[in-house]
This record gives sequence, structure tokens and C-alpha cells, in this order.
Amino acid sequence: MHQHNVTHLELKPDNNFLTPACNFHIGGFSVSVLVAYQESLFEGYRRTKGWVAPEFKDNPYAEYRPIRADLSALGQILQYIAERLGAASNYLFRRLADDLLSRDPLQ
Repeated sequence: MHQHNVTHLELKPDNNFLTPACNFHIGGFSVSVLVAYQESLFEGYRRTKGWVAPEFKDNPYAEYRPIRADLSALGQILQYIAERLGAASNYLFRRLADDLLSRDPLQ
């Protein structure tokens, strides 16, 4: 979706689905937007409380890069999955989640 400049804006576990064949799907695109390019800036809070990028913690209405905010939400989802599946002990899984959750969205 990001390769096509579509940003979800509401990634959270409730919008992710795993099929019986273990295929991962993302749903809930009701607030998604098409951005001009990968690093486009956006204004307007469109997130679910508790599933926001770190840069929103200080100012939820600040201008932001929505694709990078989606990646941060993915990090939160990975942490959520790790806690429930016991994958938190897996170094690579934990490292990916930590990298996605960088306080600096440009990281």
C-alpha cells in the first residue's frame, strides 16, 4: 500500500487479519488517504487512541508524515503480537519493532 502512496492512518490490531492459510491482510481503510509522495506531510489527527506514533504524544495535531506514522503503528502491532505469542524473546522480531517505534519519525 505504501509503494502506491496510500497511507492507512488507522493501523491497529482490529484492522489486521490472518487467514487460515496464514496470509496477512489489512482492512479498515475508511480514513486512508493517497499522498503525493512517500515523504508527504499531512495535518489532521486520524488515529485510534493508544495506537499513535510517538511524535503525536506531545502534539496530536502537528503536521506529520503519514506513511512514517503507519510504520510506527506497525511497530506497535508487532509488539502487541509478540506479547501474545511469546515472540518478545526473539531478537530480530524485537529489533524490528523497536526500529519502527523510533521517537524520531525520520529514523
